[in-house]
Amino acid sequence: MHRVRSGTDPSRRTPDRRGKNAYSRVRWCARGRSDRSGSRRRRSRRPRSTRCRGNPMSRAPFPAFRSRRIRRGPRARGRSRAVRARGGACPGRRSVGTRERGEGQMTSLAFPGRRLWRGRCGTHPEYSGGGGGGVNRKRDRIPPGVLGRRAAGRIVACRVAAARVRLRASTLRPDPSGGWTSPRPGQESTVAAMVPESIEHIADVFVLWGTEADRTEPPGLLIEVPHGATSPADFRELAERLASPLPDGLDGFFHVNTDVGAPELAEAVGRAWVERRPRSSAVVVRSRIPRTFIDCNRRVDVDEAVLRAGGVTPGIGPWVRADADRRLLLERHAAYMALMDRVLEAVAPDAAVLLLHTFAPRSVGVQVTERVVEDLRAAWHPDRVEAWPLRPDVEVLSRTPAGDVHAPAGAVAALQACVGATGLRVADSETWLLPAGTVALDRALARPGRVLCVEVRRDHLVEEWLPMEPLTVDPGRVARLAPAIADALLVWS
Repeated sequence: MHRVRSGTDPSRRTPDRRGKNAYSRVRWCARGRSDRSGSRRRRSRRPRSTRCRGNPMSRAPFPAFRSRRIRRGPRARGRSRAVRARGGACPGRRSVGTRERGEGQMTSLAFPGRRLWRGRCGTHPEYSGGGGGGVNRKRDRIPPGVLGRRAAGRIVACRVAAARVRLRASTLRPDPSGGWTSPRPGQESTVAAMVPESIEHIADVFVLWGTEADRTEPPGLLIEVPHGATSPADFRELAERLASPLPDGLDGFFHVNTDVGAPELAEAVGRAWVERRPRSSAVVVRSRIPRTFIDCNRRVDVDEAVLRAGGVTPGIGPWVRADADRRLLLERHAAYMALMDRVLEAVAPDAAVLLLHTFAPRSVGVQVTERVVEDLRAAWHPDRVEAWPLRPDVEVLSRTPAGDVHAPAGAVAALQACVGATGLRVADSETWLLPAGTVALDRALARPGRVLCVEVRRDHLVEEWLPMEPLTVDPGRVARLAPAIADALLVWS
């Protein structure tokens, strides 16, 4: 094959050996490009080594791009179209030395069989609300960290896989508007990197930073919501994956069984706590596994007879019969427990741990069986509902059936004083205890005197309480109760 040099007259090109009228399909990355029709598009040469104009402080030059012939056959062209359809990046492996930075920082990317390239990591509007520094606005679908258009084109031409670097969306900071935003460029820390990221359909992890928080210090508060799958979408997503026949109207039991209002209250308490302690940070973990199928506050290695003796619901619903369904639920349960172990390692050793729950207004004598939907409808009938005992407004679960106390010293008295000022009554282990086989008891035993389990009556957090119906959380009621709980946490945290 004859090479086509820069400045050569297209009319005088020599045909290659593959055909009389077929011209060379050679792409010269540094000298230009020739196509099948013979037309030529000029391209400015690039120096052998140039510094990154996007980051003047960086001394790492771009590697010299040698003039190299690269065939652009049908296979390569098809791959290029597939890459452009995905947003400009090929699936590849991530470099060990990859650094996650913000806008204007350098990101080191490695590709199989090639040298280290350096491309700019832009900021994406989805995370920070602004345009991307190194990302073409016409290609704003590219997530942050993907190489720029020119570098991505070269990588595609060389048939190498591009790596993708994502900004940590889980390391969030509150903004004045009340939403969740990503940290400012350069504010990432090793502590934030230790906190695990959210896992879809498993758990959401949020980090709340105080205005004067030292980001090299571990968080001082952990708020866990084990029954945080309160959205009907959480129920439908898992129910559609199960092969076991489910009882009719099981979603009604889900609305009674899940802790509606607990995720919103946990976020508000965390915000109020860091406002009162601006030099500290808090972590909020919300489970997205519906307890209707498997309970993240239960140990799955404990016999159900032990749980029934303690008066709590079983770990896995009795309507789950297929072996494949049980394996799926156990895998998600194990993933949540592994994530919580990593979170507990990331927080401070003496950090305060708050297990936040909500419960229905009344205690009904219904067992969780395959007829639980019919039994609950009969129990919540208007003619019978008044016969069931009314639960306290707020309850602390501090005692075991044997009488052992695991609540922090002064925590119950602090809640009674702070929450009592809002007109709500705080009780201590009147409705529920900490029986064996619950994760709450394991947390209390692992961190003596640093774990507090609190139940809030659900009708104090929603607009209107309706049994077995979807509920709407009232932000005003949440905002009234959250500061009182945060003030009580300051007494012992």
